[in-house]
Amino acid sequence: MNITNIYQPKRHIAIIESARGFAALYVLMMHVVILLGLPTSLVEGSYTRLGVDLLLLYGHQAVLLFFVLSGFSIHYASVDRPLNHRQGILHYYYLRWRRIYPIFFLAVILTLGLDLYGSTLSIKSYPQDLDTLSWQQLLFTFGFLTDRSYVDGILQPVLNSNGPLWSLSYEVFYYLLYPVYWQVNKRYGITGCIAFGSILSISSFSIGKLFGAQHFLNVMDLYIIWCLGAVLAEMHRRQINSKLPIAIHTLIIYVLLQSAWVLENVTYTVGAFFEISWGIFFFFVMLLYLGKDKIQNIKPSHKALILIAAGIGYLVIIVGVEKLHLISHQSLFYSRITMTLIMFGLGLYISQLNMQSICNMLLKPVYRFGKSSYGIYVIHYPILLFITLALPHFGISAWWCILFVPAILYAAHFVELRYQPVMIHLMDPLAVRTGIMRPVREKK
Repeated sequence: MNITNIYQPKRHIAIIESARGFAALYVLMMHVVILLGLPTSLVEGSYTRLGVDLLLLYGHQAVLLFFVLSGFSIHYASVDRPLNHRQGILHYYYLRWRRIYPIFFLAVILTLGLDLYGSTLSIKSYPQDLDTLSWQQLLFTFGFLTDRSYVDGILQPVLNSNGPLWSLSYEVFYYLLYPVYWQVNKRYGITGCIAFGSILSISSFSIGKLFGAQHFLNVMDLYIIWCLGAVLAEMHRRQINSKLPIAIHTLIIYVLLQSAWVLENVTYTVGAFFEISWGIFFFFVMLLYLGKDKIQNIKPSHKALILIAAGIGYLVIIVGVEKLHLISHQSLFYSRITMTLIMFGLGLYISQLNMQSICNMLLKPVYRFGKSSYGIYVIHYPILLFITLALPHFGISAWWCILFVPAILYAAHFVELRYQPVMIHLMDPLAVRTGIMRPVREKK
């Protein structure tokens, strides 16, 4: 008897794996930049600081991309599972737990071990972090119930030395909700799923504003982003393309990106709306890439009209924010919207070279990291933090931490492709004995 998954997983989609690898590497490099103090430590170099800000400080956006990719992957892999009865739902939950928890548990133990070792060596904040660590925080950490310390209404703050773990508290809750999403998709289709995600997110946001923030409301605020990834998967598997003209679709992508820059500066009035605008942006970008219509199919005259419309929108933004006094970091904001306009214009006219081929060329190097992206995400920060604090403690420049990045990537690879299969081999027999998972009998 061969103990395997009764439902065989579908093949990976190259663009999804590449995007996952890119997002994980980007978060890692952003944390290298932050831990080295680059955004604030460069004296006399305002333009250099601005360049760092423009290119390397979008880690939160990368996490939002992870939400979209997570929704895509879960739905693409699970839509054909029988989630309309108890056994199917239990099996789905076990597969999710088996995928997430062994590596997550290892990451938490690694974090606590480095905290303890750093405290023993009296390295900077480690002794204080251990003193403030409570059993409640540990319990909530292992139960995926922590969030960023600066967010209102949290149950417990995420571990200081592994901040990226906060996003798993959101994703795991979305995994738990997926059987409900599955039912909505079967009964009401794509339109019903978009309405389902939108209603839950808007309701959570409204309740939070009226009665005060609360952890689960915060989680549901961003649920629509995850749902958009699942909707994208459904459109891809059914080979449904955007019904919008390609020119309009491209212009929407530009408007969404510029809107995200504006909304990010007025979060005190619109809450998570800027995050949702990023989620919608990623949805339309991936829909364009996965669809049959490509940018190079746009007529030259239409490209000129699109660029004129983009330029007008750019001027409207500048005039609007000046009159309403919305922007706090003006140089960074104006640089972002100007860079967006320039890159958009270049993308339109370079597209004669086939933008899909260019994207494939750029994403191919990071494809291999897609398989270990989860491991990279959950273990990189505590290791980087310990190294960047320990090196100066022993009189060595923190910049040498860059040499440890390949070792971190290899460790993540080992965790995903060596440690995880061993844990699966140990857990599956127990799951079969308890009836959660059924064995596949080998054919004679």
